Amino acid sequence: MATILLTGANGKSSTATIAALKGTGHKVIGLVRDAAKGKDLGIDLRVGDLERPRTLEGVFNGVDAAWLVGPPSPQAPYHASNALWAAKQAGVKHVVRMSAVGAAHDAPTVNSRLHALSDAEVAASGIPFTILKPHFFLQNLLFSAGTIAQEGAMYWAFGEAKFPAIDVDDIGAVAARILADPRPHAGKTYTLTGGTAVSMHQVAAAFGEAIGKPVKYVPVSVATIVEGLARMGVAQNVICDLPRANQLPIESGDVPLHSLETKSARRSEVSRRAHTVWRPRQQRCDSDGFCDYILSASYLIECFRAALKEVHRMRI
Repeated sequence: MATILLTGANGKSSTATIAALKGTGHKVIGLVRDAAKGKDLGIDLRVGDLERPRTLEGVFNGVDAAWLVGPPSPQAPYHASNALWAAKQAGVKHVVRMSAVGAAHDAPTVNSRLHALSDAEVAASGIPFTILKPHFFLQNLLFSAGTIAQEGAMYWAFGEAKFPAIDVDDIGAVAARILADPRPHAGKTYTLTGGTAVSMHQVAAAFGEAIGKPVKYVPVSVATIVEGLARMGVAQNVICDLPRANQLPIESGDVPLHSLETKSARRSEVSRRAHTVWRPRQQRCDSDGFCDYILSASYLIECFRAALKEVHRMRI
């Protein structure tokens, strides 16, 4: 039985990972800033703040594998460095870091470049590591709940692009499996995507079917999206770094699964309904050990509809 600690335990990806780890026999610990806010997680808690490194002293003691994740912000590399240093001092045997699709030093967005800094620090830390780079979260589409309710429309700055968004539950399933058995994944970077690239027009159609009324997708400029999200109270550091359609890692046009490989190593099928599946179909590692991990999500449109159940619950 391994001892696994997850930072950002109340966040979407961490709670999905916790859910996937429950019942596996491993000891699961959540790192939170406020124990009261983590009591519903149903796991052991440790209190610490990535903003204040001294509060992390001893937090990682006795931990075999750690999940390192944090919200996007200008301070993200600082937070990631504090967590990594504390894990190293405590002798953590493996870290799994959540980065982002397209993270690179020459990426077009600030958030992606900041992720690249932290990815490089993890790789140079001396701790066995795995980096996950998930694509656009399906759950982010719920930002459109208000306009769907009021206008039957969803506004995004993705143009006519198609891209393979991913459900957070699938990210959690992959992270949980690696944390439970990290050795085969040491030194590897996996890009997590849905199995099919879809347009926002297809998403809107699925939403409309789910809630029983027409929904249309209206392409708008990034400036318009920024203005709308600002009115919703979304943090400026998030909305000011939104990608334009021409900056998406997967652009317009039909994108078959095999074409999503860049530095390809492994393809596996992980059903969001059966997270225990882990069947490598092909493995080709490059000399650097970097690779893409592609989720074949045959339930992609169903994922959209499942997300809309939450919208429907909000009386849309």
